[in-house]
Amino acid sequence: MTKWYVNYPQYTAVAGVRAAFHQGRLTEYGFVGGGAGRARYVVYPYATSSTGGAIQLAGGADFNIKDSRFAWRIVDFSYSRFFVGPGLNSFSGSTGLVYHF
Repeated sequence: MTKWYVNYPQYTAVAGVRAAFHQGRLTEYGFVGGGAGRARYVVYPYATSSTGGAIQLAGGADFNIKDSRFAWRIVDFSYSRFFVGPGLNSFSGSTGLVYHF
């Protein structure tokens, strides 16, 4: 869910396939998903809402800390495309500590 200001929410839900490749203590992974969403936006002077398709592509790499459920997420990137109105794109990247259940 993304909100621009207060009056322009965007909701998307995607499901897909995630693959992980383990090479020693390094784990590389990728995700491809599709789904749908709904957005409210302004086409001046009126506010309107639409429903459309959505896709997400993601991937990254984890360095597993030996004999532990913790890993350092070296990098994680994500690209989302929401096919509503003129189309909405989202890019994100992160790094951090991961706990595996």
